[in-house]
Amino acid sequence: MKKIVLSTMGALFMTALMLSCDQSKETGITPTNAKAQEEPLSVIDQMEKEEGIKFFKRDVTLTDKTTGNKILMRVAAKNNDLLEQHLTTFEYSVTTLLRNDMRPAKEAISLSSVFKGNRISSTTPELHSGIMTEILNTQISGEAVGYSIKVSPKEIKATNGKVLAGSTYWEHTSMNWPERIDISVENGALGVRSIDVGLEKKDRWYDSWHPYAAWTQFSSNPTSTKYYNDIDIDGPWRVMARVYYDPIAGPGLRKGFTIDFRNL
Repeated sequence: MKKIVLSTMGALFMTALMLSCDQSKETGITPTNAKAQEEPLSVIDQMEKEEGIKFFKRDVTLTDKTTGNKILMRVAAKNNDLLEQHLTTFEYSVTTLLRNDMRPAKEAISLSSVFKGNRISSTTPELHSGIMTEILNTQISGEAVGYSIKVSPKEIKATNGKVLAGSTYWEHTSMNWPERIDISVENGALGVRSIDVGLEKKDRWYDSWHPYAAWTQFSSNPTSTKYYNDIDIDGPWRVMARVYYDPIAGPGLRKGFTIDFRNL
């Protein structure tokens, strides 16, 4: 099978799987609207067309300083102020993963056996109400089998304490036909940290989004990162990870989580 790894980190301090890369470079919006009856490159464009929703979008080219490999990522939100606040307070970088960096193959863990327990009910955010990200294109060498995206809070002194609605919620859509998802949660300065994760899916590109896994709380160990690896999501065309988190904690407390979509 084609081997592609997509590692994405929500809008807290994230840990890259490799060495850190250069700063992200913003580019003009690349036209990605597919013709009618054609598989879309951008699910964000697809949602605009099908649901009549207007998103504010920014396309960002991320370059691995070591290898020169590049990916084109789209960041979007319904609210332009929310999008600008996110891009001002967080930065993205990318690191290419080589074949030798892949985790050893394991037997997949059942999705239902992991997404259970502390399910969220009263705090479930509305779909597409926060920050959305997706990968539009890649330029990676033949030796590379994937890449890791890192999102980190910038060292900026806040001029006011205003936190916009939607800033506690982040969505990332996988590339086509993901097979496994890994989730890891880092402990913070005060001990255990938690995030809430739910999954949506599109079985085929022309389908609507449907719930795939109920909202569940994932927590770190008291003094170390806790890993939930090799969770089986094989089947759908695309899977969306929905993450609810606390962005208000200070810089030393904003360590958080890694979401990793990958193909075998």
